Amino acid sequence: MIVNRTPEGVSEIARSLADLLSGRGGEEPARLSGAELERLGLALCEALEALHAAGETHGSLRPSVVQVMSDGAVTLLPGADSSAQVPRLQYAAPEVARGGQPTPASDVFSLALILFELFDGGPARVGDAAEIRGLAEDGVAPIPDALPRRLGNLAARSVLADPKLRPTAAAWRSALGSPSRVSAAQRSPLALLGLAVIGLIVALGWSQRNAAEASDRAEARILDARGAFEGLLLGTYDELERVEAIAPLAAAGARALAAIEGAPGATTPRDRELLAVALVWNGRAQRRLGDPEAAKVHFLRAVDAAGALPPGTVATETEVAARIALAELAVEQRDFKAGRAHYDRAVRLCQDAISSGDADRALRVDQVRALIGLGDVTMSSGNQSAERALKVFGRARAALEAPGIGGEADALDLMVLRCDLGKLEASMAFKSGQRERAVELLEGHVLLARKLVERDPGSPRSRWTLARGADVLARAQREVGQPQAAVRSHRVSVEAWRLLREMEPRNDAWRREWAKSTALLADSLRMVGAVEESVELHGESVRVMESMIGAGELSAAFRLNVIGQELSAAEGLLAAGEVRSARARLMGARRRLGKLPPAERTDRRGTDLGIRSTLVEAEVLLAEGRWATAGEKTLVVMQRIQQRSLAGTDRPLRLDRARALLVSGAVKVVEGDEELATNMRERALGVIDELRRERPKDPELIALRARALFTLGRDAAGEKAAEGLDRIGYRDARLSAVRAASRQLRR
Repeated sequence: MIVNRTPEGVSEIARSLADLLSGRGGEEPARLSGAELERLGLALCEALEALHAAGETHGSLRPSVVQVMSDGAVTLLPGADSSAQVPRLQYAAPEVARGGQPTPASDVFSLALILFELFDGGPARVGDAAEIRGLAEDGVAPIPDALPRRLGNLAARSVLADPKLRPTAAAWRSALGSPSRVSAAQRSPLALLGLAVIGLIVALGWSQRNAAEASDRAEARILDARGAFEGLLLGTYDELERVEAIAPLAAAGARALAAIEGAPGATTPRDRELLAVALVWNGRAQRRLGDPEAAKVHFLRAVDAAGALPPGTVATETEVAARIALAELAVEQRDFKAGRAHYDRAVRLCQDAISSGDADRALRVDQVRALIGLGDVTMSSGNQSAERALKVFGRARAALEAPGIGGEADALDLMVLRCDLGKLEASMAFKSGQRERAVELLEGHVLLARKLVERDPGSPRSRWTLARGADVLARAQREVGQPQAAVRSHRVSVEAWRLLREMEPRNDAWRREWAKSTALLADSLRMVGAVEESVELHGESVRVMESMIGAGELSAAFRLNVIGQELSAAEGLLAAGEVRSARARLMGARRRLGKLPPAERTDRRGTDLGIRSTLVEAEVLLAEGRWATAGEKTLVVMQRIQQRSLAGTDRPLRLDRARALLVSGAVKVVEGDEELATNMRERALGVIDELRRERPKDPELIALRARALFTLGRDAAGEKAAEGLDRIGYRDARLSAVRAASRQLRR
């Protein structure tokens, strides 16, 4: 039994808090001042805190078990008797109402409901037994207007459905025992966002003990909520991604939505506008929570709600926002047909509003966003739709530069759209073969992404845009013969993914993307001769991926990525002339390949890795001077390539075939068959030239071609190619060796 001092103003007669509040026992209900109410609440919180500190749980907290003693103390009595089932449910946490075991978090939920009644004068849950049971099981706990605003955040968290997110009794004791203070953290934009949401919930709470009074106050609350949703919540979507603990805000928004839907007489057009806006906000919050299906339900309801509104800006803006969100969800789920339909509807709504003169800046920005999304979806339909996609992107560019969009040229939302559009236009340039133009566009995209990060350093989306854009730019730079620039771009990407890992350590996607980007950087480093760092980074990436696979954070299919990286490390070591180390890495890759389940080992990716590992082994054997075995391995490679790709259209396999032919040519020279060696080298050169027609500036193809030319005795052409590689900083020890041997022969 826990005892606490009785606050001033409470009768010395020992009676329960229930009697004190209701006036049972022949006395008038106690009329306490705000300070006295807080002191009484403080005594109750101290009692519960002490109970929990002793390792106990009450399990049935309600006003009737809170005794205000005549000796000036507050006592918590046991209250688990079955005869008080309905009173218990009036204050029970949802998990207890559904038959779960009470916990300290359940007690805090009940404590909050008692405090709500203490400040409001009546219980939060009223009705007959069936109604109260339903309210309890659903976790309904409206927060009263009379609760001090500074307690709003704590109150909303105390009645969350998830017990793990609720505060402790000590937190309530601290809040009631201290004067209202606003810390620096609370003054931050994110904290103000949270407090504003909680404030909205407080404004929407009402006591159900008097239906007439609730009805009288409903209109005022609806109006307050309307202003809050339109002026604050709908505009805080970009802020939600910065909130790590999004669950409390999402729960607050859901509770607000339920309050709006349950408000008596909320049928006017203004009420319906509020409902539509609230549905959009809650859909965005659910999406941020990682529940796309719940988000989709909210957005579809928002479309219906907007359709029921009188024509006007609110109806259009609400439906456009919901349509764009639905399109984004559809694209994420690879449902491009649905995505295209939603984007198209959003574009037409915006265009109609612009044509009629009813579009404000927000709608014009949404039009650009919808056009960019529509162009992206159109582009995803295949190369044949490139022309249509380019037209859509042209419309987006024109809309983005139109005077009517307003705002400064460097406005954050316009910068984001320009950044997105630049990347998509670069993709179109790549598809049409304009690789240099694509690199130019991607450089502009990455520059804008850097500015976005500078302007908005707390935004994961801005850092994601930079990380992804820098990766794509680096790949493009490699293809157009800029390996040094590719290394710099890959470093930008790796660092951006690293910062995202620090910002959101629980997000597995950032670790996965960091590992993939690190592997790409390692490949680029190998091209410029930084083999030691390349191999080290491959090792770091492999360790992260294997750790994630072991923890179930990555699917087993990523084991193939690990094997590919081990082979890349072996190739890098071989290119640097470190044959022994190359063999060690090769053996590691082959062991991993042998441990794969048969189904994985024989599917397309597994088969291709098997071919590649055999080819690398042949090259290692050649470097070791084991000519005969190297020749046998190359025969195996070419046979398996023939079985795997009869049409010869697979680029990686054609590259492997060219490499295998060069190894075979070297073996035939040792065996004294110069004619067959020349034939194989000519065939290798033919395959390489076919590949270079697709990527004429790819340094790896140029290096392979130079090696073939030197071995064929075409030293002048080989030297010209090698000099070009020297100028761009490409390094390959095998090419250097062949080049040196050719010079020696010329002497």
